[in-house]
Amino acid sequence: MGFTPVYADPDVWYRPATKENEFEYYDYILVYVDDILVVSASPTPIMKTIQQAYHLKDTPAPPTDYQGA
Repeated sequence: MGFTPVYADPDVWYRPATKENEFEYYDYILVYVDDILVVSASPTPIMKTIQQAYHLKDTPAPPTDYQGA
């Protein structure tokens, strides 16, 4: 999928991306135990690719809680 792990945390992955208006940004995948969070302008295609490779216990959906700092 073209993602590279971050040096500080092997459960955080990133790749360069470009929006339709040519704005450049990064897609991120964050993994914690059995949770996956995709941060992207278009997260659905990324989650579908993950879902094809791995069995997910729930259907992918937007996050409902924020428990960070």
